[in-house]
Amino acid sequence: MTIIKKNTIFCTSLILFVFLTKCQTNDLPKNETSVNFKYKDNHINNSYVDNTIKFELTASSEKIINDWIAFGVLREKILYINKNEGKKTNTSKEEIKKMFKNLELNPPSPFDNNSIWSRFKILETNIYMYLETLKINQSNFEKSKKIKNDVAVSYSNIVRQINKINEKNSQILSNN
Repeated sequence: MTIIKKNTIFCTSLILFVFLTKCQTNDLPKNETSVNFKYKDNHINNSYVDNTIKFELTASSEKIINDWIAFGVLREKILYINKNEGKKTNTSKEEIKKMFKNLELNPPSPFDNNSIWSRFKILETNIYMYLETLKINQSNFEKSKKIKNDVAVSYSNIVRQINKINEKNSQILSNN
């Protein structure tokens, strides 16, 4: 009887300890989107390298981003570009300019900083380069594919930075 009582007290104490110490789990990605691509590596003679770029916002970042409609539009455009295999697109430079201008209208305050905006400028430049490559060099599939991959990498860098900022902010809040 005393052994059962001791085990019950031990289990209860353990459960209370876990709850009282604010045991936290890592913020796992809500939805995982990835782009697979193959590119030619100039350092290795005539060989192709497979690579995967993941676009995954953590669940807490996704909650903040959901109200930023312009970011959702950008995400859809990036996914469209990555599905487009060197085909001409009906996207114009004016449409891209307007899309990036809309991002400035109501960004969530944690993400309204230079580290995010500089990455948006890089992404915008890469998208313009991609559209220009499709217009001029329709036959050079390899070049358009490399620039398309640059677009994916620059978008992935934005997502990674958003996750880092959100994680840092949540750590600051949990320490207070």
